[in-house]
Amino acid sequence: MKGHGSPGGQLTVLPVALGLTAPFASMLVARLGSRAVTSAGMVITAAGMAGLAALHAQSSLLLASLVVAGIGLGLFHAGEQHSDHGGCPPRSCRFGGQAS
Repeated sequence: MKGHGSPGGQLTVLPVALGLTAPFASMLVARLGSRAVTSAGMVITAAGMAGLAALHAQSSLLLASLVVAGIGLGLFHAGEQHSDHGGCPPRSCRFGGQAS
């Protein structure tokens, strides 16, 4: 990957994009519902992964594909967490997220 920085530096783009997207995704979940946000997140993640699959190692679009995948994962994560924990009545959720 000549001229594009270190591979480790490039890969940090994905979790940074996820972390920056998640707070805004939570607001979208409150407005649109978890199903719409989770579905949109998976579609965007698939687009980013398809972009990664189509690239070769020297491509300059690598970072763009990682950012798109990170944004999609941020959207998916917020919607998925809301649907997992939002439907739980307070009495049966006393153990937080522990599996029984």
